[in-house]
Amino acid sequence: MKLETGEDIICLVTYGSHLYGTATENSDKNFRGIFMPLKQDIILNRKVAPKRPGVDDTEYFSIYRFIDLALQGQTIALDMLFAPEEAILISSPVWEKMRENKERFLFKDMSAFVGFARDQAKKYSVKGNRLNEADTFLRVLDSTDPEARMITIWDELPVGLYLEYTDDDIQGIPQYRALNRILKATYKVSYVKEMISGVIADYGNRARKAKKADGADWKALSHAVRAPLEVIELYRNRTITFPLKNRKLILKIKKGEMPFRKVINLIDDLVVKTERDKNMSGLPEAPDIEFWENFLYLEIMEYLKE
Repeated sequence: MKLETGEDIICLVTYGSHLYGTATENSDKNFRGIFMPLKQDIILNRKVAPKRPGVDDTEYFSIYRFIDLALQGQTIALDMLFAPEEAILISSPVWEKMRENKERFLFKDMSAFVGFARDQAKKYSVKGNRLNEADTFLRVLDSTDPEARMITIWDELPVGLYLEYTDDDIQGIPQYRALNRILKATYKVSYVKEMISGVIADYGNRARKAKKADGADWKALSHAVRAPLEVIELYRNRTITFPLKNRKLILKIKKGEMPFRKVINLIDDLVVKTERDKNMSGLPEAPDIEFWENFLYLEIMEYLKE
């Protein structure tokens, strides 16, 4: 089969929630595929953009781009490679060869796979208690004369994961660390309050809302749980099972039926587990780039001879 623009279709795979087993009545159908660029584009070394034929939510990548994504350990490519037979709508000998050798894409540090989860955990939790501790610190400042020096409330400052007394500076002035900012006992309270307020503002409105589970992007959070669960299965079993083994948990999160803080803690825990399982996986340090470069060379040469 060919795209409307003439390129040969290498494969087309059901993607997204209908692959994961987490679709709801509002879920769109998503499809991802691979195409072989036109011969003149290959010979002239033209950059070939993804193709979106406008049928449902469908996107095709060139074989060059797909292999590059897979070698990076990107979720989209690995989900396609491990999709079950019933999810493959269009296949080809090239696609079957890629699936037969998919383990050659696997490597130890598949950080691209869990990067989204790590970003979500940072965005919402801001490393757990940081926002809560910031609020506690600001309450102490709010009850103090803004023109006073910090030394006047030095013994009243709260202590926590991100709030602590530290060593004096070289001049012997007491110092305190708040949210990774060093504060001196000689600073005015008004100055410190302005500084810490700015730090909190940098976390963004979404993070502050998330502290109350208000405005959380549950769909994004469900993906942030899904990604590390998939990579943990890859590390342990060299495969990803579809529909996902944990689809009920992921769907529950997607619907907003799990306490927000519990979800954030789960994401943090899963990211830690990926690091642990990575070191126990026995996978190589890098994917088999030489194999895939040779594969691509042979397939392109064969295609150009046709």
